[in-house]
Amino acid sequence: MYSKYQRKRALQFYEQCKSVSKVVQKLEYPTRQRLYDWIAERNSPPKSKIPRKRFHNTPEHPRHPPLQLKLETIHRCFELGESVQLVSEEIGYSRSSIYTWRKKYILKGAVALMNYDDDPRGELTEGEQSSSKEIERLKSQMQDMQLEIDILKETLDV
Repeated sequence: MYSKYQRKRALQFYEQCKSVSKVVQKLEYPTRQRLYDWIAERNSPPKSKIPRKRFHNTPEHPRHPPLQLKLETIHRCFELGESVQLVSEEIGYSRSSIYTWRKKYILKGAVALMNYDDDPRGELTEGEQSSSKEIERLKSQMQDMQLEIDILKETLDV
């Protein structure tokens, strides 16, 4: 909102005149409350940030957890009623991740939670050759089913 230069200039002018009202009238840019905040921040020690836990992509804590872990977490939090905060600390994933998993699960089901590694399909393999007898049997079965469908349609029309 205000540049460092504007902030520094306002604080310097305040040091000269010792009046918040005069600074605001003369410079016309910080509000009274903003100038009071700047003065308080100047006199207070700098805030130190709390270090966040950083998780690396390890086998014990993968960046993209498996489907089973996500489903168990959703079950524990939203069906069994355990605290999302406690479960997130236990499994090592954030609360927002758990809520995101829940939203995806509600919208699209378990498929939305799957990762590439969860894909059960695997590589394609060449199937067995179907015998001509089996093909003929399936064709006749298909014709019988079509006949049943036609008969059922006729009974509905009557």
